[in-house]
Amino acid sequence: MKKRNFICLFFTVFLSLFYNSLNAEQLYYREHAEKGFEATVKEVERGSNYSILEVTVIDPDPQGGPFAIIAAAASIGSTLNESHFTFIRNDNNEDKLHVKVFFTSDTSLDPSTVFPNEMNQQQLALHKKSGYMSVDLYNRFFSMH
Repeated sequence: MKKRNFICLFFTVFLSLFYNSLNAEQLYYREHAEKGFEATVKEVERGSNYSILEVTVIDPDPQGGPFAIIAAAASIGSTLNESHFTFIRNDNNEDKLHVKVFFTSDTSLDPSTVFPNEMNQQQLALHKKSGYMSVDLYNRFFSMH
């Protein structure tokens, strides 16, 4: 009986580790090391319509950081089979930035109703001014570079 329990425990642990490694591989991760800009973009959480990115900037550049985040969002949006994205929240935590991205194929949807109390006035105003960003457009843009 002890041998059977050990085998069951071993099999359960093995499956758990295997599942976690598969799930971890699905999350976005990219290191950017270009002249004048060095950063890491790591997806720390993904839901059915959102992602939380952790951005660590080592060597800042005014254009590199936003482009790295947009490239990550476009890639994740493709994986989620959504056509558009917008930024919901940005939180600074020591030397890291956490960015929450909302994905949708319904561009008439108000993101502040999907994520109530998560968009500050600045982010809401920016979304109302610029609207949703196209996953396809940015994926094509970044594939050319």
